Order: sequence, then C-alpha cells, then structure tokens
Amino acid sequence: MSSPRPNDNAAPLVSVVIVNFNGRHHLERCLPSLADTVGVSFETIVVDNGSGDGSVDWLGEHVPDVRVLALGANLGFGEANRRGVEAALGEYIAFLNNDTVVTPAWLGAMLSAIAADPAIAAVCATLRLLDHPELLNARGGGMTWLGYGYDPDLGVPYDPPGVPGTVIDTIFPTAAAMLIRRDEFVACGGFDPAFFMYHEDVDLGWRLWLLGRRVVVAPDAVVFHAWGGTTRSAAGLAWKERLGARHNLRTLIKHYEPYNLARALKNLVKLWVRARAWGRMTHVLAWNLWHLPGTLAWRRRLQRARKVTDGELVDRGLIADAPVPPPAPDVPIGTVERDHADWIPTPLLLPGYHSGLGRLGHGWYGRTTTGGGRWFRWTAPRALCHLKVEPGSTGELAVELMRPAAAGGADAVTVSCNGESHAVAVERDAWCEVRAPARADARGLLAVEIACDEWVPHRVRADWDFRRLGCAVRQVRFIASPASPPRSYRSVSIVLPTYNRWPILAETLDALAEQSWPALQVIVVDDGSTDGTFERLQAWRNAHAGRLDLTVLHQANLKPGRARNHGLRHATGDLVVFLGDDTVPAADFVERHVARHNAIGDTVAVLGFTDWHRARMHVTPFLELVNLDGQQFSYGHFEDGEDLFFTCFYTSNISLPRWVLGDDPFHPAFTFVDWEDTEVGYRLSRRGLRIVLDRAPVAHHVHPMTLSSFYRRQEHVGRTVEVLLALHPELASNDAMPPLEPRGWHAVSRLLVPPLVPLLSAVDRLGVRLPTSLYRFVLLSAFFTGRRQGFARHVATTGAGA
Repeated sequence: MSSPRPNDNAAPLVSVVIVNFNGRHHLERCLPSLADTVGVSFETIVVDNGSGDGSVDWLGEHVPDVRVLALGANLGFGEANRRGVEAALGEYIAFLNNDTVVTPAWLGAMLSAIAADPAIAAVCATLRLLDHPELLNARGGGMTWLGYGYDPDLGVPYDPPGVPGTVIDTIFPTAAAMLIRRDEFVACGGFDPAFFMYHEDVDLGWRLWLLGRRVVVAPDAVVFHAWGGTTRSAAGLAWKERLGARHNLRTLIKHYEPYNLARALKNLVKLWVRARAWGRMTHVLAWNLWHLPGTLAWRRRLQRARKVTDGELVDRGLIADAPVPPPAPDVPIGTVERDHADWIPTPLLLPGYHSGLGRLGHGWYGRTTTGGGRWFRWTAPRALCHLKVEPGSTGELAVELMRPAAAGGADAVTVSCNGESHAVAVERDAWCEVRAPARADARGLLAVEIACDEWVPHRVRADWDFRRLGCAVRQVRFIASPASPPRSYRSVSIVLPTYNRWPILAETLDALAEQSWPALQVIVVDDGSTDGTFERLQAWRNAHAGRLDLTVLHQANLKPGRARNHGLRHATGDLVVFLGDDTVPAADFVERHVARHNAIGDTVAVLGFTDWHRARMHVTPFLELVNLDGQQFSYGHFEDGEDLFFTCFYTSNISLPRWVLGDDPFHPAFTFVDWEDTEVGYRLSRRGLRIVLDRAPVAHHVHPMTLSSFYRRQEHVGRTVEVLLALHPELASNDAMPPLEPRGWHAVSRLLVPPLVPLLSAVDRLGVRLPTSLYRFVLLSAFFTGRRQGFARHVATTGAGA
C-alpha cells in the first residue's frame, strides 16, 4: 500500500485512480509525470483489468509506492473505477486515464477550483493532444440533444488561459482527467454499473446537473492525452460506437423529461433507419430492453430528485442544438519537426488530395468535392499548412479559396506566412485567388495560416451542418521570384520483378527493346523462379546484345516488394518506371511517361493506363469491371490529368523520380503479394508526392482470371490488410481505403455467396454482363471474409483486441 504524498499546506488527500488494461507502455509515461505533481497530498491507485502485457509485474518492480488492485479479468472501465473508489483513502477522487501525461499543477488547479465553490460537484482538466500539444483534445465535454457526447474543441489551437483560477461550465467532466468529492460520487451513484466502458462521464455529468450541482473545466489544469490511442483500429472504432450507442439510449431514458425523451427516441430510430444500421439498432434496442427494469428504476429516483429542467440546460448552452456531434477538424497525421526533412520540395499544396495529407496542420475538415470533381477542404476559422521549397526563396503565395456570402463577417481573410500577416480582400460566393508575399526559412519551409471570421452553416442555412467554418480552400501555391526552372528528365530505369512467367516476360522484353526512347535501362529481378527464368534471361540478353541495356538480377523468393528494392539499388536513370512482368508496353510507352513529367515540370508520379491485352486473352464483363471500378484498378473513376488517391500507386505502370524513392522503399513486412505498393504510395503521398493520371503511356496486361479466382484473391486482400493497418493505424478511417468493418449482412453472405461463385463465374465466361452492384456485393463479401480471418489471426498472434 502506498503512502500519501505529503504537502506543506496539509491539503485534503486526493486518491488518483488509474484503470489499466494492457497499457504498460502508457503507464511508463503517465506515472513518472504523476510523481512530479506539486501542491497536493495524493495517493495513486492503479486498478488492473487483467492485463496480459506484464503491467502488474512492472508496477511492482518499478513503482512500488503505487497501490495496485489486480482484478484478474477485464471488468470494464466503470467497474474498475468503482473498485478503486472503494479502496481509496482520499476525500477527493481524481480519475486519470493511463494514456495521459500530467503537468505538475494539474491536480492543484482542479482542487482549488472545486474547493472555491461548494456548488461545484466535479471539475475536469483541459486536455491537450499528447502528439500535438499545440492543439486541444477537450476543454470539457459537449452533448447533442440526442445525447451523444463529444469534444467540441478537438483540434482547436491551444491558447493559454487568461485570468488564473477561472472555470467554465460544461455538461460533463471528461473522465480522462477529472476530480470529484468521494462522498458525492458514491451518493449520486457513481459511474453507471451497467456501462462496460464509454459514455460513463456523459451520464455522470448530466445527472449532476439535474441534481442541481455544477460541473466545470479548469483551464489552469493541463493534461496531455494520447487521444484515440486504444481505439484507432476499425474494429476498435466500431466497438466503441456500438457501446456508446447502447449506453447513450439508457442515459436518455434516465435523464430526459417525457416530451424530450419521446422526441429523442423518435429521431434516434430515424437516424438508424436512414443509415440502414440494422445491426447496431438491433443490438442497442436488445441491450436496453434487457436492462430496462434497472433503467426505469434509475429514472424514477433521478426524476424525483431533479432540480433543473431540460430547458434550463439548453438555455445555458450545455445541451447543443445539433442532433449528432458535428465533425471536428482532422487531427494532423504528422508533425513539422519530425517530418519536414522527408517532405518533397514542391511549390504546390492541394488540401483536398492525399498529396497534401502530411503537410496539413490544424484547422482542416475532411475533404469534399464540387460538382466538377475538384476536391477541396473547408477550414476552421484558423487553418495551418506547410510548403517546402528552396531555402530562403522569396515570392508570393497564391491561395485559391471561396467564402460564401452567407458566412457574414468581414470581406477579407488574413494570410500569414512564417509569422508575417496580410489581410486580403475576397470576393464572395466565387472561387478566387488571393496573394500575399512570402519568404521561405533556412529549411525551405513556408508555414501558411489562413484566418477568417467563424460561421456555422446551420445557423444561416438550416442545413444541419454545425461545423465551425472559415473558408473553402482548393490550393496553396508558392510563386518564386525569380521563377525556378522546371525539372527536366532524360534517362529512365525500368524495374521489373518476375516469378515463373517466362513466356509473357519474353514478350515484355521484346516490347522494351523496341521503345522509342533511347536512354533506357531495364532491370529484371528474378524472384526465385523455378521455371528457369534466370537462365533464360541471361540467354535473352546475350542473344539481343546491343538492343537493350538489360541488367539481370536474382534473389530468393522474397516477393515483389523486396525484388523492386533489389532492382532499385542498380537503377541509374533520372526516372524509375515500375512495370509488371505480365504487362506489355506500347512502343512509345517510356517516351510518353517522360513527356508527361517534363510537361508538368514538378516532382510527381505519373500513372499510365494498363488495359487488358485483348489480343491475347478473353476479356469478360467481370474483367472489364475490375479494371475500372477499383477492385484491381480504378481507371473508371478518374479523368486524364487528375490527381489520384495513394491507393492508385499501381506498380504495373507508374513512373517517378529516382531520388524520391530513396533506399529500399518497399516495406519488408509484406512477405506476400498485395498492399506493398499501396503502403509505398501512402508514405510518398504523406511526403507531398502527387500521383497524376496520364492515359497516354499504355501497357497491356496478360493475366487471365475468372470471377472464381478473383474472389479468392479478394479474400487474400482482406486477410492481409491487417499488415498495412499495423504499420499505419490511421488508415482505418481514410476515405481511400475499402470499408474495413464487415457489414451486418456479411454473417449471411459468407454462407450463401461462396456456393454461388462458380455459377456466376460460368455465366461471366459466357459473356453475360451481370449488374455492377452484384459484382461489388460478391467481391466485398470476399474481402470481409478475409478481413475476419485476418483480424482473428492478428488477435491470436499479438493478443490485441478491440
């Protein structure tokens, strides 16, 4: 048992309760910061929910003065906290998440706030993002009129508090870091024991307000939080949403007055029906029906004791007028200090495209598109982005933006570059270009902030859009003065891995020998073929000496990603073209790639058009679909010259500057075929590389497939996506990825679809075109089947769950 930390002022004892489940890596940061807390007498209690990562042993060895309650099983967040409160010695209870890092004065500031006003029942800290400390995670909790809790200030730049000791009312105290009197927590019922985890703090805060008590956030109490650290996987997010939805309904039944409860229930059902969320609705209703007697007992007690009406909470702004949480600005996926050295120098940033992902700072909402297909992003009132250009270069920033007349406010935006601000007039309701002077710093960086008056669309348009917006931005461009010369490319290296495909590979080599572009190097890497490919390559090279600069390499069967890395080590061209070993290029293939790069004049990747080799294979309606619709290639979704998703980094026909790739760009984790090129495309896009479609460099794909064989391939794609998500968990919510959480209907389709696949395949071979929706359904079912298998394997291997 730990000893309370002394304090010279003999302040009341605070018991800090931390619930832990497989969070040793979090505790290793949290507890040392907690030990530096000043000005408060406190004890620390860690309640372990049956961790399997050695947390309990680590606690006993490294922090023996911390009290550990080892429960031996995962009893959930609420129950674990209740056990901690039962064991606590303090007059006050501070609930603290294990994935936090506290500042020395965090606890003292909350204790001062709650002690200063007897009407205050609970106080929470101001949460800043641990990975982005310049941004807020939460400044107290918000709640919509349908009961959903959210963080209204997520992603907003953090500004130090003004007058010390001030507090701000909030509907609920964020349980990641909050303080409450022990006796009051117990007397009001504490966290609802029916909640395994999620929504406990919303329920508690709302209850305290109805009982006539006050809940506040203390701006002086600052805690850093690894927001989303345990639920970034697709399965984790879905599980969180399901638990949150069922607990929300119970909270609504307990708290609302009759009329508002009926209104909320009606609109919740409408939301589920519109979203076709049948599985979630069934789960939520069944769970709440099971718990209904206990819920009604809570309701009777609370309604008899309530002192505040629903209307009063609405009037105070504690219940928001939005039905569901408004989208928050995207949290940046990287940091300038960590990532800028890897950014690709380019004068252009397109916020609505994936090439802008890594250079967007705070204040950018999810991307959207106009009717013409160009993608853009809305900003918050303040939005930050970065460009990387030649160090010390001077010129102008040109920002293409639009601010609606309905937004009101000033007819100007403020554009700041590296701290120098300029107010610029804007035209309303039309895309316009505003300019401001700019000078890059010694690292070549331009930190660009766009600021304008805030507006909320619903308040002027009644369109249910409750985002706090600034303006829409399509591009940010740096115009150097004097202008920089455009990049020009001459020599080309083609890198081509191969495995057991000699007949079509020989045809590909013949086509490469006939290319119209003279400065061409071809590197073929035999990936452990067993059909004599390596020997045949050597013989072909000897027989065609002088026709083609051919380098022949060999390695064990390490799969195409590792083979491309091997080939790149020998590439000497200005440009690298990745080509498939079953892909025959047209005679002007290389020339067209080079021409496109030189026409653009910037550092980009160019994706050529890969069509089926119609003279060599039977192209069925199904094969036509997968080449255009995204299951194999997505050519049907993009126009020529358009910027593409990172998922379109197709290594069957793509070119880019050699220097961009560096050493060994393909990750060794991909010990199979699939996803290795997507992973490279994502990392290059984060660095600022645009992928541009050009249909002129044509290659013809010789890969006969049936619907049955492609179905099996999609199962493999679903199984192996877990490797990609382990490297980049943030991709679970990226709009370019396929849906990762199996739909409710998959429980039936995984039984019914496989027996039908041979029949559908036979029909396809007859040339009968089936509905596109049917093809999509079958292939998505295959992907989900593989996804379930892959996730189960991942859990079995790593012990990780939702």
